[in-house]
Amino acid sequence: MTTITNTPASADELGTLLAQIATLTKQADAIKDSMKDIASKGGATVFEGALFKASYVEANRSVTDWKKLASDLGISADKIAEYQRDGNTFCHLASITRSRQQKNGKCPVQINDWVDTAVLDAAK
Repeated sequence: MTTITNTPASADELGTLLAQIATLTKQADAIKDSMKDIASKGGATVFEGALFKASYVEANRSVTDWKKLASDLGISADKIAEYQRDGNTFCHLASITRSRQQKNGKCPVQINDWVDTAVLDAAK
């Protein structure tokens, strides 16, 4: 972990880093666009280098506007409330001490679960 100290030069360092990130993001986007163009024209969909592998996957997703649907169907807020589940919080835990070695580095041991909000409130 890097230790951050706030000095008058911190703003300059932050600005420099953000400018570098912007430049690198543009370069990465250009490479991704080039790979997408090749793959979408029937070319390679997997691009493998010495250290990394990139894959092009096309996914057609749609999103349902449930609020608009309920409104259009005339479903009241009270009726919707009957079907809502609350009292639980989704928790994602990732270990900072245990991990699995993978090709591209270490992946922390993780777990996801719904935890009753009352249990979380009691732990505060």
